[in-house]
Amino acid sequence: MRKNFFSLTLLIISIIILIYSIFKSEFIFSGTMRRYYIYFYILSAFFFIFSILSFFLNQNQNRYLKIIFLSSVFTLYMFEFYLAFNIGKKINNFKKKKEYYNITKKEYDFRDGYQFFLHKKEKEKNIKFYVQPDNFLNSESQNIFPLAGLSYSKTIHCNENGYYSIYKSDRYGFNNSDDKIWDKDEIDFVLVGDSFVHGACVNPKDTFSENLKNLSGKNVLNLGYGGNGSLIEYATLKEYSPKYPKNILWFYFEENDIKELSKEINNPLLKKYLSNDSYKQNLKIKQSIIDLKIEKWIEKKVKAKNIRKKDFKNQKTDQWWFFFNNKLFSIAKLWNTRHAIFFSHKNQVIENNSMSTNDFEKIIKKLKKFSLEKESKVYFVYLPGYWRYKYDIVPENYFPIIKIVQENGIKVIDVNDIFFKDTKNPLSFFPFRQFGHYNENGYKIIMTKIYNEILKDRNK
Repeated sequence: MRKNFFSLTLLIISIIILIYSIFKSEFIFSGTMRRYYIYFYILSAFFFIFSILSFFLNQNQNRYLKIIFLSSVFTLYMFEFYLAFNIGKKINNFKKKKEYYNITKKEYDFRDGYQFFLHKKEKEKNIKFYVQPDNFLNSESQNIFPLAGLSYSKTIHCNENGYYSIYKSDRYGFNNSDDKIWDKDEIDFVLVGDSFVHGACVNPKDTFSENLKNLSGKNVLNLGYGGNGSLIEYATLKEYSPKYPKNILWFYFEENDIKELSKEINNPLLKKYLSNDSYKQNLKIKQSIIDLKIEKWIEKKVKAKNIRKKDFKNQKTDQWWFFFNNKLFSIAKLWNTRHAIFFSHKNQVIENNSMSTNDFEKIIKKLKKFSLEKESKVYFVYLPGYWRYKYDIVPENYFPIIKIVQENGIKVIDVNDIFFKDTKNPLSFFPFRQFGHYNENGYKIIMTKIYNEILKDRNK
């Protein structure tokens, strides 16, 4: 019996994992998570095969098998502890702190956004944090859908480069340094896009729009905002475009634009922009209503945050119960390790971009029609992300997206082709060579390359 104890243990573990997997996959999630639980089935089969083999091995072979098995389990749980207690994050933070200080002689700001907001609010009562339009996708009140932020507000954006970027929003809530640009009927460059165009995590002087303004000496209107997908971007162009935009630069980010569109297309109000060419919310004359709606959203979030903060401080017993009931239980299940394997960013990039491009094609056709009506030149700027260069992968929808745009007669500027593919260290243009938006140098060089492509196109 002692000889077969190890073999029986493996067999029992195999059966337990199999029962657990079937129960969770087929009964709890009704088959919707089969792809996730297939890893559990493989693990169960692995234990089963090991247990059967061990019955037929001699004593020495069984001893080696036990050593391999226990060493593997020990290694897995060491990795789980590493992930569960953010050891890797602490090491990365130390590296970032050191590198940031060496460059700037300043301390890296590790406060989260809410802590930074509270600190700034002590000195500047009217400071705000930015609110993405996609926060209103599932709003109960659909009488108006904001496409930008609060007007004339000092706005906290984000921190990836060691400091929190802050900008003063214009009359319609966008990140434009010169509010008077809205008084012009003719604009040389109109930029449309998501957080990259918004100017995520860099100071206003380092954004795409400011770099383009410096390069061209022309007027530039920034209509970008964080979290935007293609439908919100098209709606923004319809609502806020000047009468005569000479050039429209439509920025597409490969890692999440299609995913964002898949959420936006289900919003009844936004769908009207696709179904009706003449539909508009007339948001330019409704900024006071937009400001009120966003202020209420901020107030609600701050209140909820304060309640959670108060509860966290007062409920010490609950904290310990939460640790033992959740933290240790998740460690026992190797939750973080499994999550890191299954939900790796490599998988996310591929999966996020494997969605249907049908709705995207409809928007591109609308964009082309809009540009013809305005007599504008459209440039489709394709922005590659961090994970492409981290894992050396090309998203699944890369070629279909480019094909759709080109078939509609729109000029494509692929930033990978004009810049990254010939760069020895592409990750150096991301914050501390880690996941995020581009750093200051990245924004500047990329916009320089884009502007050069525009000049080449003009000279043809």
